[in-house]
Amino acid sequence: MKKRTQFGGLFLIAALVVITVLLVLMFGFIEKLIGRDNKSPESLNYTDSGDSRIYYNDTWYTRSDSIETLLVLGIDKMADNEDASSQADFIALVVMDEDNKSFRILHINRDTMTEVNQLDKHGNKYGSFTAQLALAHAYGGTGKIQCRNTVASVEKLLYEIDIDHYMSVTMDAVPIINDSIGGVTLTLDNDYPALGSEYVKGAQITLVGEAALSFVRWRNDSPDGSNLERMERQRTYIAAAFSRYASLEDDPALDTMFKVNEYLVSDCTVNQLSDLLESLQSYTYNGTLPVAGEAKKGSEYVEFYADEDALKETVIDLFYEQEV
Repeated sequence: MKKRTQFGGLFLIAALVVITVLLVLMFGFIEKLIGRDNKSPESLNYTDSGDSRIYYNDTWYTRSDSIETLLVLGIDKMADNEDASSQADFIALVVMDEDNKSFRILHINRDTMTEVNQLDKHGNKYGSFTAQLALAHAYGGTGKIQCRNTVASVEKLLYEIDIDHYMSVTMDAVPIINDSIGGVTLTLDNDYPALGSEYVKGAQITLVGEAALSFVRWRNDSPDGSNLERMERQRTYIAAAFSRYASLEDDPALDTMFKVNEYLVSDCTVNQLSDLLESLQSYTYNGTLPVAGEAKKGSEYVEFYADEDALKETVIDLFYEQEV
């Protein structure tokens, strides 16, 4: 059997809703790196020394300089439907630690209430409002502008933690990626009658083609926080896809990348793609973290409110080091 690296694990994560880092890093959805204005970091409601040091719960922390980040977006729009909505249906931040040679993924609820910039088609800001994070990608005239607007909202949500790179993919790519590894077999944690009579708790299902897209995309119409359940389903899919990919003798990543290239947008340059690929091939995957919080029924749609204390601790865990 062919020896597999952590790059293989990343490819699998991609199969989820196209989340993986290297789906973008491996080939050239190549654009010029877009610079961002320097921002003054906001306090996490604790003492901020102004020099990347914070004081929280009687402890000083320093911002790690070994972290690199990639925001991955699954866009709720088919590539051939220009009139459809283009909200970010899946949002995940890949956090890579060069010192520890490892990476983690922060899985962010699309319904998270945060500040969203209002942009015209040229990317000019004309206002902002508090809304579901998914809406940030709906502003702007191009995929690049839309991605950068979502980057800005995620950075605001995470207390101005800088995001280095982004990639987005429309939902068309999910069946292609899923089938490139021969389908994904998993055991259901709940009943999903809307997906089919065979989707009952405890059943073993093999997802092929559009069934994979339906499984990671479907969201019921109940007034509760149904996206929380969908996110759990997506994480179940990640684990099953990882197991499937690890069992393959031949690596399908190269061929798959050619097939899904048209559905992707990224800001990585050729050199950045090469450097990230080279390092991530030896990195260890240390798990996917959800953002804790509570879903509530808003005036029209579900609204998810992050637990501020838990989010602060997550940001510290991912991006800061305790001083000794």
